[in-house]
Amino acid sequence: MTRAVLVAAALGAALGWATASPTLGEKGNDLRLWDVVVLGPWLLIIAHSGKIDAPARLLLAIASGATITHNLRNMLVARAKT
Repeated sequence: MTRAVLVAAALGAALGWATASPTLGEKGNDLRLWDVVVLGPWLLIIAHSGKIDAPARLLLAIASGATITHNLRNMLVARAKT
């Protein structure tokens, strides 16, 4: 994976963690799990593939990191409250 894609994914991860709601939110944990395990990694795979231009690759990597950490944090909060 290129260094720029990794840095973008890390930036997105920090952004996703920071913007996650400390309350339960409207999504169920099953859907959040799908976002963490399938959607986020899939976006990172597309970003890494190199089949799209560089700016789009970085945006996908940011979205990947943000998707994973945002939903993971909300899942953890929901589980702690139960």
